Amino acid sequence: SRDWAAKGTYLLGVKAVIVESFERIHRSNLVGMGVLPLMFTGGQNRETLKLDGTETFDISGVTELKPRMDMPCTIHRADGSTEEIKLLCRIDTLDEVDYYKNGGILQYVLRNMMKAATPNRPARASHHSCKCPWATHPACPGVFVVLLKSSLASTQSAALAVVWRKP
Repeated sequence: SRDWAAKGTYLLGVKAVIVESFERIHRSNLVGMGVLPLMFTGGQNRETLKLDGTETFDISGVTELKPRMDMPCTIHRADGSTEEIKLLCRIDTLDEVDYYKNGGILQYVLRNMMKAATPNRPARASHHSCKCPWATHPACPGVFVVLLKSSLASTQSAALAVVWRKP
């Protein structure tokens, strides 16, 4: 099912997905699981960019996230060359920004319930030392990309899954 397509993506450690197009429900489910949905822009796609799965990607602007913003992305190729592109963030509403920043809708709801139940609770220091937005992520040594042949059985477009490497 579509919700398990997003859950499976999340459970594999994928933090962002770059696609040519999204099915509406799948995009929403990705946001709900805390996965950043990104789209190629300006007629670019995996073929025009000659992506083969050996690339790594640096996606900037995540900490300043706004609905439907352009996000700079640097593609690092195996031969050492780089290419700068823009990606469209498909987080479409301010509520979705909040869901994403909390790691998904479930974490968002639970955190709000805890705040309401313990309004005078002192803030605790985060164990998270890097500057990425994923509070459950223990370290940020970089990312790698898995080139998927198709993002869903119901779509024909390919997707890139951006996965944080675990130390």
